[in-house]
Amino acid sequence: MSGKNFKRVRDKFGRSKIRIKKPPKTLRQWLTSQLRRISMRWPPKHEVLNAAKVWVDIGEFKNGNTKMGLFFTCAECTRQGLTTLHPKSNIQVDHITEIAGLDGFTDWDTYINALFCEADKLQVLCLDHHKEKTNKYVKKLDKVRKRD
Repeated sequence: MSGKNFKRVRDKFGRSKIRIKKPPKTLRQWLTSQLRRISMRWPPKHEVLNAAKVWVDIGEFKNGNTKMGLFFTCAECTRQGLTTLHPKSNIQVDHITEIAGLDGFTDWDTYINALFCEADKLQVLCLDHHKEKTNKYVKKLDKVRKRD
């Protein structure tokens, strides 16, 4: 099993596996996915995450030392007056304004400038609030598309 459609990889235990490559996308889809992947390392995203960090005393080790847990605050929870803390697995860094507006994709310069924005245009949201925000945006987008 070799060729262009397969790739041999090793899992975390060192076992050899065959991974089927995904079919090629359009150039725009491929570029968009690569830019989003690169944006994960964008320093302002980490600034926002660091600002939302909260270390909490979660008990003691057997030797008496304090056990600290890392949690994050959600911007929307805070706006609603909630004091909920979330583990890293339950948060996402979100753009305050959508990357692609209701007009959809306009041009690469606009898309890249929106994707690689400064920390003041980013926020940390818990998964529930991020899903809620995304669903509202998708509903607005569907209404705009139905009108056209």
